[in-house]
Amino acid sequence: MTGPGAVRRGAAGAGAPPTVALVGANGHGRWHRRAIAPLHDAGRVRLVGLVDVRPLEDEPAAPVPPGTETFTDHRAMLAAVRPDVVVVCTPPHTHLPIALDALAAGADLLLEKPPVLDLAEHRRLDGALANPLAHAVMQCLAVGEAATGTPVRPARIEVERYRVRPIEVDDTAVLRVTPRTGPPVLAAVTLAGEDHIAGEVHVSGDGGGAVLEYPTDRLRLPGDPALREVPGRHGLLENLVAD
Repeated sequence: MTGPGAVRRGAAGAGAPPTVALVGANGHGRWHRRAIAPLHDAGRVRLVGLVDVRPLEDEPAAPVPPGTETFTDHRAMLAAVRPDVVVVCTPPHTHLPIALDALAAGADLLLEKPPVLDLAEHRRLDGALANPLAHAVMQCLAVGEAATGTPVRPARIEVERYRVRPIEVDDTAVLRVTPRTGPPVLAAVTLAGEDHIAGEVHVSGDGGGAVLEYPTDRLRLPGDPALREVPGRHGLLENLVAD
């Protein structure tokens, strides 16, 4: 798994858009098809393969592009089209073998959560850890960078990790980041709540407070009577293939 801008353009070649394959194209995979479609249409990526054990479901918002091959086995897809990026959206118990096969084939990987089922499988994925803080930390650090104009460089990091449910990894965590310059960052999240509550980023300053409800892209600035939707979200795949 690699970060933004690190995609290897093996099959696509230098200068060509990275090629993408989706494993698990039905069910929630249709959401990924809708996310891939505008990037394909804009020439940012090229969708070369769709994989599912069942016949492909229609998705009016993301029809299968001409030239995109369909498969019932991810290994056949990897051998046939050699994608630069593989998106995996299959049942969690299948994630590990598919992810390992994709990485072994030289592809970059976008793996749906939960990435794997237990700690032993996490270790096989090169030490990756389940992290309930991921989205919250990303948003908080982005706000911190916007406030100073430079990336957040921590002077001190404090982490508290808890396990509420009978699982092998943490499901509740608190992170405090004291940067060398700029505002401090505090993130506290849990995956163990009985009710879903949209995560919020709160920013306080001399001019008042602002709230970003980041799962819904809604923002309330000082003086606003209510949250309002704001554009500008970049999806995970878009970040991964960014130049």
